[in-house]
Amino acid sequence: GAVSLVAAVVVFAAVKWSDLAAWAQGGLVLGLTGLVLAGTLAARRRGLAATAEALAAVTVALGLADVHVVRTALDGTVAARPVWAAGLAVLAVAGVVLGRARGIVTFGLAGAALGFAPGVVAVATSGPAPIAAVLAAQAVAAVLLARPGAAEALPQDRGADRVVTAVLLVGAFLSGIVGASIAVGVSFADGYGEPAPREAALAVLVGLAAGLVAAGTARRRPGAVAAGALVAFLPAVMAVVGHGAGLRVPAVLVAQAAIAALVLRVASGTVGGPVRSAIAVGGVASWFLGGAWAVSVWAADVASLSRSVTTSTERAPAVALLVALAAVALVGA
Repeated sequence: GAVSLVAAVVVFAAVKWSDLAAWAQGGLVLGLTGLVLAGTLAARRRGLAATAEALAAVTVALGLADVHVVRTALDGTVAARPVWAAGLAVLAVAGVVLGRARGIVTFGLAGAALGFAPGVVAVATSGPAPIAAVLAAQAVAAVLLARPGAAEALPQDRGADRVVTAVLLVGAFLSGIVGASIAVGVSFADGYGEPAPREAALAVLVGLAAGLVAAGTARRRPGAVAAGALVAFLPAVMAVVGHGAGLRVPAVLVAQAAIAALVLRVASGTVGGPVRSAIAVGGVASWFLGGAWAVSVWAADVASLSRSVTTSTERAPAVALLVALAAVALVGA
């Protein structure tokens, strides 16, 4: 710290910052970042935890300034957004690696937090569907990168691991909510003056649901599994909005029951208690409603009581749905 202050005094006493050439300004910032980083690691090796954490915060701030220096140097050659995306990605990876390897909490915290920025920055002007897709991917990746929920408690000197895990899970929660909300909005609203791609939004939701269930199961995170099961119901509901006639609704309800049964089967060792009960109740309710609706459509077709279902062409799909209900019941059992 004292050396840095002396260097700053010498520079600003000898020449104004604005009088320096751009390459000189960039070189000073990059060099100062290297010095502070070296001091951070040296302090941590000597057991000066507080000093290391303080210098780590300065290093992170200077790292952001370094990205700006690189962006300025490449101005006119490379667009600013890709440079910032790449720079933030490098800082995120370096922060997590240094935080976990050296036990510096500030590095781990900054790296995990910055890790959610590059993807969004890269697609910021590409429309709502790509942004939703990136957020969904980030949510799944964050759950996978977090340490397993059933792992033994980390020792006190692994505080950086604890911080990284907490930030990753919070970021996964927020990314999932925002991504799913954007996808739902995309399916009903116009995006950037053009009709929004409903199919893309549905694909994002399906991918998010499957990813959360798989990642939550792999990392033993019941909350992620529950969130994935909840998101899995959204595409089915959205698919029938405005199309409630005929067999579309019972088909969706059967699909929801199948989703619940599949989630409980795949994640049987992860979810339990209230989460398992909620998924099971939703699946059973969907099963009963789907069966009742399918039977009513089939009966109306047979008795020719409904003008919307007047031909026998609806009879076979209705029977197929009832067979599907039986299969779902077997899987659920």
